[in-house]
Amino acid sequence: MSLRVRALKSILPPSAVQMARGLHTCLPGVRRSWRRTGGTDSAPYCYEVFLKHRTLCAQAGMASAPASVAEIGPGDSIGIGLAALVAGSERYAAFDVVPYSISEHNERIFEELIGFFQERRPNRSWGWPSYDHLLDERFFPSRILDEDALRRSLDPMRLEDIRAALAGGREQSRIAYHCPWTSDATIEPESVDWIYSHSVMEHVDDVEGAYAAMHRWLRPGGFVSHQIDLRSHELFPEWNGHWGVPRWKWRVIRGRRVYLINRLPASAHARAIRRFFEVRAELLAEEEGGLPDRRLRAPFDHLDDRDRHTSGYFVVAVKR
Repeated sequence: MSLRVRALKSILPPSAVQMARGLHTCLPGVRRSWRRTGGTDSAPYCYEVFLKHRTLCAQAGMASAPASVAEIGPGDSIGIGLAALVAGSERYAAFDVVPYSISEHNERIFEELIGFFQERRPNRSWGWPSYDHLLDERFFPSRILDEDALRRSLDPMRLEDIRAALAGGREQSRIAYHCPWTSDATIEPESVDWIYSHSVMEHVDDVEGAYAAMHRWLRPGGFVSHQIDLRSHELFPEWNGHWGVPRWKWRVIRGRRVYLINRLPASAHARAIRRFFEVRAELLAEEEGGLPDRRLRAPFDHLDDRDRHTSGYFVVAVKR
């Protein structure tokens, strides 16, 4: 954090600081996206996120390793998708709006992930939602990734083929990276078995359009899983501080950034998903504290009790 930002934070209320940052993005030559997203440049993090989504999808009815996988917003690497490939999937496509994914991260993370699966590395749940109850006594999902499945997926020739695809050495690559993603025509309709995102959909401006695109991409019976962080992402001291900002002020805070957060509550995501999918599992994280009701601003001053206290939403759904 720069000395200038520290000085601003010491004398101005949080909303004024964020407005100043938003106005700064309107200046010529200013970068309008975050430099890094955090998390996916770490192999243990990618392993954890993959196991969480894959395990909770299996509990909701995903019977076997999906052949074709797509990820919305991979971030600093495509490590979660690489985990899916190591675990048995055949093809992976990533969709992002800013080219964060860096090749040296991907190669390093891929090699580390191979080691994790080879040793059946134990992995207790990190935070919410917990899925420890779906793991074996070693904290590994052996009921989903059994020995026969792992023997096939960890075959050295198969891993070498993925390694070559990652290096760009195959004409018909297993791996596709689409950035910037500007059209749902980037991928063939009904060609994907599983689409997931992790702490991404809260940044998407047109969530209905995004869920509609996912519906077109998925094969009938295909799965989606999304973990959505509904908090203020440290823009404000309170977890729900973004709901205490009026519309006009939020437009200033957003400025000309490529993305920020869309401020949608859990119910808005639930309605949009149900327009296109059959929900199989729905988990809510409840949060206490935050701004009192009297400080919420339209349209968030009319949230029901569940939305007001929901800071996280995890959903697994199927294309009918």
